Amino acid sequence: MPYSIGTDRLEKVDSDKIKSSLSEEDERKLMSDIHELYDRLLPTQEIETKRQKLVQKLEKLFNDEWPGHDIRVHLFGSSGNLLCSDDSDVDICITTPWKELENVCHIAELLDKRTNPRRPHRFLKMLTYCRWHGEGCLRVLSKGSHRKNMGPRAEAGM
Repeated sequence: MPYSIGTDRLEKVDSDKIKSSLSEEDERKLMSDIHELYDRLLPTQEIETKRQKLVQKLEKLFNDEWPGHDIRVHLFGSSGNLLCSDDSDVDICITTPWKELENVCHIAELLDKRTNPRRPHRFLKMLTYCRWHGEGCLRVLSKGSHRKNMGPRAEAGM
């Protein structure tokens, strides 16, 4: 069922026709459907490993490029709390005491330089939602249509 069923108002239902409980058969079917959905949405170990490798690779890349600034990369959002699926994006938080990294263009330029040269400025477009959260934490949020591009598959391009 899609999230939106349109703009039409839902039809009114007589409250006397609403079941107060499920039959054992209906409950079994519902539980079966829930377990099937859960199993389908549960991220595979392969994808979880790719997410972790992406974080490690980014952290190494940043510290190799800008040594001595103690740059750390952390997962947050659905990837961080393990409520993600295989298709979820990867939200990262970059922490460092180095204030120069507040300029997200440095990050985008580095990522562009180290990835596919046929797609210049790809990361600059994706890193448009960055916020500096005091204490040296830069939250890098992927933007709307680019969210999928920040997923584990982006790791392969680096």
